[in-house]
Amino acid sequence: MASGRGFALCALLFRMAWGLKLNEVFNEVQSDLQEGLALQASLEKYAATLPEGATKELLRSFKICGSCANFRRFGEPHDGGYLMCMDHMDGVTAAYSVGVEQHDKWSGDVTGTWKVPLYQMDCTVSQPAEMCPGCKFFRSCLTGSTPGGPQPAWTLSETLQQTGQGAAAERSLFGKIDIEGSEWAALADADVTTLKKFRQLAVEFHWLQEVHKHPDYLRAMQKLQLAGFRVVHLHGNNFASMFDTTDYKIPQVVEVTFDSEATPMATCLQDQQLRPLDMPNNANNAELPPAHLPSL
Repeated sequence: MASGRGFALCALLFRMAWGLKLNEVFNEVQSDLQEGLALQASLEKYAATLPEGATKELLRSFKICGSCANFRRFGEPHDGGYLMCMDHMDGVTAAYSVGVEQHDKWSGDVTGTWKVPLYQMDCTVSQPAEMCPGCKFFRSCLTGSTPGGPQPAWTLSETLQQTGQGAAAERSLFGKIDIEGSEWAALADADVTTLKKFRQLAVEFHWLQEVHKHPDYLRAMQKLQLAGFRVVHLHGNNFASMFDTTDYKIPQVVEVTFDSEATPMATCLQDQQLRPLDMPNNANNAELPPAHLPSL
């Protein structure tokens, strides 16, 4: 009987010791895991602290640097609507609506306001989503100088030649561009002389989360700056989400209004301004958070 009690006591002590050892092992594993997670968080934070380079310079180029006192919305009430600056649009002679597959109320609003010729362009459809008086449709897309993408396609310079606007005066044209990612190459490869024929451009830029393409994206923004354009308005398309570097953020798909005659601001705005005329592209979802961009 005594030997049985001794055996049971030894077994109990063994289990207690083993339990303590398991607790020690568990605590060590938990500690290592927490340290690992903390290290991972530190590394991610360090990686997200944006160094100088194409990405930071690209984000900086989207800052609002031109002032506009009078905006007006053209196009659809939600997706397909763009804010244009009305401060100094007298004397424009023609307009372009590039990308008219799904909707194009913009064209009708423009011709109803300015009574100028309007050229609708899209190679992916046989006719525009909406016909309008004074509008002429061309089954062509807009492209850069390197072949690729939807066809047939013209460069911006070829577009003006094909539509009879090759000799247009400087700052006499304006337009809207929504071409699902082809805008970057088309604008980057456009010559400055051609871009200077435009007074104002509304452009929807796509896929800003594709970091490996940022050097190419930056070329497009720098070309617009070189042609004298200033950003006067930003609006995020909430059918997509945000590109977030922790330090800075911008919608992955963003609508930008450029105005070549906007008065330069003393200090460009780091943060996007939401305006009463802004409407969510997806009416069933809330607006995206405002962009926050590098100050210097």
